[in-house]
Amino acid sequence: MPECTLRAFVPADGEWLREWYRVDQPGMQLVMGTPIPTEAECVTAFNAIFEAVGTGRSQFWMVDCDDEPLGFFVLTDIQPEHRAASVHIFIDPAQRRHSLRAAQAAEMAFTLAGFRRLGVITRSRAAHALAKRMGFRPPVAAVLTKNLTGDVEA
Repeated sequence: MPECTLRAFVPADGEWLREWYRVDQPGMQLVMGTPIPTEAECVTAFNAIFEAVGTGRSQFWMVDCDDEPLGFFVLTDIQPEHRAASVHIFIDPAQRRHSLRAAQAAEMAFTLAGFRRLGVITRSRAAHALAKRMGFRPPVAAVLTKNLTGDVEA
């Protein structure tokens, strides 16, 4: 069975990020939480993440499966002393069969890093199913929203 591991981002990984954007722009937009209409804007979005990593507001890991990159994890909204954070995952569509093993490897790394609680916000059915399988549960309080502009949200 292939082993999934997390590692630090290296400059050569930039090509993987661009390729994954080309292959799955809608998936990349879901992970980023914003429309990314061009590859240049994707690069800009990643640069913002790496800037946040440099200031300690985020953490970013590449995930490999048997030494081949298959996706990445980003932690955002990191609370002081690593009490909690929001986790975001992107796995290459051709490699999504490894999503559970990748998520388990990430959970172990996050636990070893001292995180006590993680949250996932997603509109992706697959990500929602993976989160449930990993033991994520809905919060006790519900967040209700209403779009006042009349536009239909995706």
